[in-house]
Amino acid sequence: MDPAKRILASLVSTSQCIHTIAAQYANAKDVSQVRGHSLIRLEMELQAISASCRAILEILDDPSRSRQYIIDDRLIGWLSNAEPRRCLATLNEMQDLLKVDRGVQPFNVPSEFSCPEGEDEVIVAVSTLFHSRKSHFHFLLTGDIWNYEAGAGLKQNISNAASEITRIPRQHPPIAANYMMSEDESLRKREAISLKLNKFLHFLDALGCAAKQKETSSLRQLDTCTWLFSTEEYKSWRDANNSLLLLHGKAGAGKTVLASAAIDDLLETKHEEEILAYFYCDFRTGRSTSAVEVMRSILAQLVAPLCAVLVEPEDLLDDLLKDSNNRAALFYNVKGLSRCLSKIAKLCPRKPLLVVDALDECREVETLLDGLIMAKDDVRIFVTSRPH
Repeated sequence: MDPAKRILASLVSTSQCIHTIAAQYANAKDVSQVRGHSLIRLEMELQAISASCRAILEILDDPSRSRQYIIDDRLIGWLSNAEPRRCLATLNEMQDLLKVDRGVQPFNVPSEFSCPEGEDEVIVAVSTLFHSRKSHFHFLLTGDIWNYEAGAGLKQNISNAASEITRIPRQHPPIAANYMMSEDESLRKREAISLKLNKFLHFLDALGCAAKQKETSSLRQLDTCTWLFSTEEYKSWRDANNSLLLLHGKAGAGKTVLASAAIDDLLETKHEEEILAYFYCDFRTGRSTSAVEVMRSILAQLVAPLCAVLVEPEDLLDDLLKDSNNRAALFYNVKGLSRCLSKIAKLCPRKPLLVVDALDECREVETLLDGLIMAKDDVRIFVTSRPH
C-alpha cells in the first residue's frame, strides 16, 4: 500500500475509533450532560472525515472511477504534503484524551480548555483540540469542492458513506428535541457554507499549481537548497520581520527549484494556524503569465482553509460573493483582487505565506508586483525573478 493510501486508511480507522470511544463515554455518562452541541458537532465531523477518506480510497483503488469523480490539483497537493500526517497526529491526540484503559475514568483535561456550562469537559477538550487544528482537515470536510463539476456526485458518495458508519447503540432515552434541532441546524449551516464557498471558488476559476510543485520537487537532489533556510534574509521573512523577500538570479540558475524547496519546507514546518499559497508563473502556459490569474489562485488557496477554521465564515463569504457580482472590480482587476487578499489575510491568525516563482515570466510584471505590494502589510511574500 502506498503512503497516501496507508495514511487515508489510518484516518478512517482512527476517526471511527474516536467515534466509538466517545459513544461509549456518552453511554456511561448522564445524557443531559454529554449530548450537547460539542458532541453532536464532533460526531458529524468525524463521520465526514471517515467518509471522505473512504471515498478517496475508492477512487485511488479503482482508477476507472476517476471518470466519475475527479480530484483536482488542490487535493493532489493536499495528499502530497505533510497535512495528512498532521491530521492523523491530531486524531491520535484526540483518541489519547478520550481513552484511559478503555474505561470511563477521571481524565486529565489540559488547562487551556474551558468548558461551557451544560457541556462535558472531556468532550469539549477533544472538540476544542480538533477545532484548533481544523485547517489541516479542510479538504476532508469540504469534499464537494474538490472539483466543481463533479462536486454533486462526490458529495452524494460521501453522504452515502457517512450513513454506513456504525454507531454504538446508546442505553439511555432518546435525544431531546432541542439537541436534534441543533444537529439539523448545524448540518444545514455547514451545507450553506459549503455552497457559498463552492460558488466563490467556481467564480474564481483558479489555476492550481500542485502538479507543477510535485514535478519541480522531483527534480531536486537530496540535501540541496537547504542553504536558503539558514540565511538571515529568509529567517527574517519567515519570522514575519520582513513582509517581502525577493530572490534574484539569472536564467537557469535554479530559482524555480529553490522556490519548490521553500514551498516544501513551509508545508512541513508552518504553524498549525498558518496558511500557505503558492504560484508558478510559466511563459509556456498562457494562463500562468496573467497577473489576474496569479491573484485569483492565491485567493482560492487562502479562502478554503480559512473558512474551515473560522467560527462564523458566513460573513466573509457573503462579502466575497457580493464583491464577485461586480466582475470588473474583482475578476479582471488586480487592485480589486489585492484588496480582497488583504481582507482575507486580516482574518487569518497569522500572516499568510505566499510564494510566487518566476515573477519575470508574468506578462504584467509591474501590475502583479504592485498588487502584491498593496497587500504586503497583511501577508509574507517570497518572490523569485530574473534581475530587471
